[in-house]
Amino acid sequence: MMKPKILIQKNVVLDSLGHFRYYSVNNIGKRFKEKALVIDLNLTSINTEKQLCRFIYENWGSGRYRISAFAKGRQGTWCFWKGDIDEHGFSFDKRDNISNNREINQLKKELNAATEEYERDIIKEELQWTTELEKDINQYVKYGFVPYLTASARRGDFVLWTDEEEIKQVENPEKVW
Repeated sequence: MMKPKILIQKNVVLDSLGHFRYYSVNNIGKRFKEKALVIDLNLTSINTEKQLCRFIYENWGSGRYRISAFAKGRQGTWCFWKGDIDEHGFSFDKRDNISNNREINQLKKELNAATEEYERDIIKEELQWTTELEKDINQYVKYGFVPYLTASARRGDFVLWTDEEEIKQVENPEKVW
């Protein structure tokens, strides 16, 4: 399977109010912006999430990162990895599934309590519409690296650099860019 090409962006705080923006790692602090840095994972020996995060930490330091990816045969770009990296380890942000579970459960309770037939029909129609909407929205959200890299831990958990296996160094990082 062909691995995607990735674009690494770092979170930069713009002012004291906390406004931020993601910039390509090769454009941080530069007055004139260059073309964004794109890394082809097929040309590297990166096979796990931990190796990718270690590579980023060694080259660009600690911070909050967002990695976008694109691959041949897959339409558009998606959020490949997003989270925090520091000197102790990293954590991958959990994706917030758009969920209407609370609303669906409430509609089911109303359906059970309804006595009139027309009330039941209206509630059934609304329940069907709500569940279809949730399926449609979650279907089109692209997120994650799972088919391309091996995960290091559960999403949202903080992973230490010294956990489990020893991290293999990326061979020839000069060839990557």
